[in-house]
Amino acid sequence: MIVDDKSVTINEGQTIQLDGTFTNPRISVTPQPYRVFPYQGITFKYPRSFTFEADLADPDAKHWTLTGNDLTIMFFVMNARLTTGEFANNMIDQFGRENCKVNDANAKITLGSQSLSGTSIQVTVATHKMVMDIYRIPSRGEVTKLLVFQDSLDDTGNRSKEGRQTLEDMKASFTVDR
Repeated sequence: MIVDDKSVTINEGQTIQLDGTFTNPRISVTPQPYRVFPYQGITFKYPRSFTFEADLADPDAKHWTLTGNDLTIMFFVMNARLTTGEFANNMIDQFGRENCKVNDANAKITLGSQSLSGTSIQVTVATHKMVMDIYRIPSRGEVTKLLVFQDSLDDTGNRSKEGRQTLEDMKASFTVDR
């Protein structure tokens, strides 16, 4: 938000106090190009254009889905032990083994200061090719937290521009609360 010539950052639903006296102030509100995901101990920025969905009905298996045109980000929190390889195998069973291959059983990514490891699979549904990167988020006790990126691939097997840009933005904004 800009009040006269002063820029003020305010989040949706937030109330702030402005110092000073204003007579006929000029106010301009411009939303940031991103939203902030702040749930279950992780925080990151994602594109404002993405849709947001949360399934919190089962307290033992919660998940959030952020969907763009080519990239979908999923975050799962489960009160059970599950490896990224087991999750990948569940996805392979769901899509059909004949439609999937494991790209990297030891996939790695650094988001913020956090190094994550996981499993990457490629899926082909009809003529649509996509990649699913499944990473484990550090957690305590018997809780499993998985961050999944599902990105469309082009005809040459490259990830989408939306996916590449979103991951770059997440690398700069990602944090894990301990």
